[in-house]
Amino acid sequence: MVAAFDTELFGHWWYEGPTWLQRVLRALPEAGVQLGTLSDSIDQGFVGRPVALPPSSWGSGKDWQVVVR
Repeated sequence: MVAAFDTELFGHWWYEGPTWLQRVLRALPEAGVQLGTLSDSIDQGFVGRPVALPPSSWGSGKDWQVVVR
């Protein structure tokens, strides 16, 4: 599982966010959840092949695209 967070949220809009995240990350191994990086997951064979995404309404061109300005 990947857990992605909007890092601007932590500490900027949600002042207790960093403390919450720290507590969650420390509690997970105690609950039997193994933490690792994406590289760890690839090395351990947990990452499958890419999936072709169908058309969507998401993205700047409604095609999954993100334009950085």
